[in-house]
Amino acid sequence: VSMAQRNLDDTALKAPDDGIVARRNIEPGVTAAPGLPAFTLVQTRTVLATAPVPETQVARIRIGQPARVIVAALEREFPGTVRTIGAIADPLSRTYPVEVAVENPQGCLRVGMVAEVHVRRDDPATAVVVPREAVRVDDTGTPCVYTVTPDGKVRRKNVEVAGFLGEMTALAAGVAEGDMVVTSGTPMLADGMTVRVVDRVSAE
Repeated sequence: VSMAQRNLDDTALKAPDDGIVARRNIEPGVTAAPGLPAFTLVQTRTVLATAPVPETQVARIRIGQPARVIVAALEREFPGTVRTIGAIADPLSRTYPVEVAVENPQGCLRVGMVAEVHVRRDDPATAVVVPREAVRVDDTGTPCVYTVTPDGKVRRKNVEVAGFLGEMTALAAGVAEGDMVVTSGTPMLADGMTVRVVDRVSAE
């Protein structure tokens, strides 16, 4: 009798928590197979914003650190807290995923929204800012830029990425203020090439 009662109880699928059914993987009348999910349940009271952090900066971030999360689609800013820091870097970008927990009591934040995450570091730092298109990543995963010397020679310089500011990339090392950095056409360049500068733009 107890086994029959247990089998009967198993015919009712009960959610472990309140949430929203995001996906249904089974149709009415179909036998639910053991171990296979029948529904995907999403809990949005607290959402996670994931941001890639360069390897040169991840050591300065700690669990519990306050953060600001800006969602352009909502034109709002939300307070958050660093919850997890990834232990494995992306093989191409050499960045670590950092998750920031954001309370969502009104349910306005949805899964998949694009957000901008700001985490304030405790130590002051300076960096040179260049357009994102200026930074390339070679076959070994090393980021680099191409600069032009006063005599028109192209020089490749390995750089350390400090972070991202909108469409710009902040570099902690590798270039100095005042260096002339190539911002487009870098795949066609090689170290030592002679070029003629036809356009020069100063970044503020």
